[in-house]
Parts: sequence; structure tokens; C-alpha cells
Amino acid sequence: MTEDISGFVLLNKPSGITSFQAVNTIRKRLGIKKAGHTGTLDKFARGLLIILLGKYTRLAPFFTKLDKRYRAVIVFGQETDTLDPEGKIVKTGRIPGYETIMNLTIKFTGVMEQVPPVYSAVHINGVRAYKAALKGENPILSSRKVRISEISLITYKDAELKIDITCSKGTYIRSLARDMGAEASSCAYVRALKRIGIGDFKIEDAVTLEEFTENSIIVQPVRFLTKLSGIGLVNIEDEIRIKKILNGVVPDKSFFNKKDLQSSILALIGKQGEILAMVKNLGDHYRYISVFN
Repeated sequence: MTEDISGFVLLNKPSGITSFQAVNTIRKRLGIKKAGHTGTLDKFARGLLIILLGKYTRLAPFFTKLDKRYRAVIVFGQETDTLDPEGKIVKTGRIPGYETIMNLTIKFTGVMEQVPPVYSAVHINGVRAYKAALKGENPILSSRKVRISEISLITYKDAELKIDITCSKGTYIRSLARDMGAEASSCAYVRALKRIGIGDFKIEDAVTLEEFTENSIIVQPVRFLTKLSGIGLVNIEDEIRIKKILNGVVPDKSFFNKKDLQSSILALIGKQGEILAMVKNLGDHYRYISVFN
């Protein structure tokens, strides 16, 4: 295996496999050791999965904080134990009317506290919640603050609601369905889920597992960094400076111009467009976030 390949892949994950399995397939096809995704998609879900390769796996924190966009089909009047189609039905209830559904899309837009599903990868006392649930235990999960920026209603027919959702990191669409059902004095679960966007990246630009080969395009992260506010790109042409950076010598103000210093994070870019390092601007000095040597 080689680590010569670094960058990221926009993958259209199919339903029926885990995010880990999708990453592992890409890793094996490229013959590399390091690969990782930037935000799990449930096994039943499909859609956009960003896979980081090689040394750029260290950029994961910059991707995970991006907003996500989903298309969901929520069934009202039934709830499964997993809140998805793979679970068993544990509740039934009435079917809400159209006006109630419209009010729900408004009520669940904004910043709110949300409790993750019991069948989730959240840690409780060092144990994944879903593992405790599979043992018959009833793990108690704490709520977390999430933001749902927009819910767009597409259709509501025969108890099935199709919506587009834009939300923050850490938002569970399965929890949203559960909470919407409860608010409607009923119950609900997610029948289908597709992630259609992450930040400015769109599902239309993603490749399927069937299409992906070792000759597929590996995107360089500079394309991603240009889409983030607060990050300044600094081109380093001088070989001596490049060597200093790759050897971990912390830069001083002589590396930058005044425009560069307006950014809180600086990406140092080499002559081939590669990222040499990510630097935190602390005002009077600088600190490396990561060096890609």
C-alpha cells in the first residue's frame, strides 16, 4: 500500500452499507492505508459522503462542522424502535392533517435541544448507545443544542411527508421525525434519507461506488478551503520557506502580508497547489494546526 494519494472524494453512498464499509472500499481500490469520512450516514441512508485520503485526513475537523442538507421521507402514525425502516414498529398513532404538518415545519426550524436516538453511536459511560440498546438496556441520552436552518415541504400524502432539511452538525433527522410525531400527538419515523449537500458540496458532483476506480478524480482540498470564511490562503513560492514549514519551523509575520493577517486560520499553499500546513493566527504569534509533510 502507498500513501502517495492524498485529497478527498465526493462519494454517493448507497443504502445498505455502513459509512465505514464505503470508506474501506475506496481505501482498498486506491491501495492506501489512511482514509476516513467526515460525518456518518446511517446504513439505511444514502447520499453524499466526503472521504478524506492520506495525509489530508487531518482536515476532518474543517469538514465536520459544515452544515448538512438532507431529503427525508417521514412516515406519521407509526414509530420503530430504531426510528428508521430497519427497526420494528413499537408505536402507532393518528395521522396528522396538512395544516398540522405545515405548523411542524415552522416549529422545528431554529435552534433547539435535541435528544439523539437510542440506536445511535453516542457514547454513554464509554459504551455506544446502540450497543446498550441491543442488549435490552434503556440508555438515557442527554440533549444537545442543534440548529435547523430550513425545512422545505415537498409533498405530504398518505401519511408520508417528504421534506428538505438544512441543519447543523450533530442533528439527527431520526430524532427530528420522532419529535415531530410527538408534537403532532402521534408518532413518526424516517422511511428514507438522502444527504444532498455538505457545505457547498452537492450530491450531483459525487461519484458512485460502481463508478469509482483508481483513475477517478481525487479532489485537492484547496477547492474546499476557498469556500470557507475565516481561512486565508497564503501561497509559498520560496523553497527555503517551504522546507522550513515542512520541518515544523513556526512562521513569523515575515511569511505574510497584511491581507493574510486578517484571517484567523491560514492555509499555507505550495507551488503545486498542495497544502503545506494549516496555521492558527493568534494575533501576536502563530501556531501550527497541522503540517502536511
